[in-house]
Amino acid sequence: MNMSHLGLRTAPGKSVRTPTAVTFGGIGIFSTCMLILHWRRADLSPVTDLVSEYALGRDSIIAQISFVAVGVSVWSFTVGISTIRPEVASRVAVYALRITSVGAFTLPFFPTDPTWPPVTTSGMIHSVVATGAMGAMAYGMFSMGLGMRKNSIWMIPSLLGVGGASVMAMCTVLMVFQVAPGLTERVLLGAGILWVAATSWAGRTRRSE
Repeated sequence: MNMSHLGLRTAPGKSVRTPTAVTFGGIGIFSTCMLILHWRRADLSPVTDLVSEYALGRDSIIAQISFVAVGVSVWSFTVGISTIRPEVASRVAVYALRITSVGAFTLPFFPTDPTWPPVTTSGMIHSVVATGAMGAMAYGMFSMGLGMRKNSIWMIPSLLGVGGASVMAMCTVLMVFQVAPGLTERVLLGAGILWVAATSWAGRTRRSE
């Protein structure tokens, strides 16, 4: 079947199956870690306490693993999505998502502060890196979402990208003003993970047709 009319390259499907598997594996590990942490750390509130605060105290290693899992998942996603033509996945958008990945890899080395605003050097670095990573993620989602709208087969990832980026932007503002920061951060993370999963799967299925 000629795939050129779908705006996709014709490299072997295996080239995108492995990144997709790694992407979903990372999402699975992150989700599992979050479920364990929310179960074990009843002292923290999902409404008021940030996810990063699970890296303080007991079970911190589980939180750190979840950060690394996100980094691996997003980086692998960029590897898979890079096989799609520029009109769907621009280099700038891919680089933005790789900034998100590097940010996730960096967070375990700089624990957050349990108070806001942060007062320690580590806490300040954590906040800057996390904010930059989320901003880069929102940009990548929005940029790719706009590019994907040109082709009907990418409509769901396109809507999730543009809509998810808007949700992330609103959640970031709410977090800055400390409006249910824990809840808004979880919504923000959920929007990003949902888009990565949907787009990664769409890329795999299109390439396997």
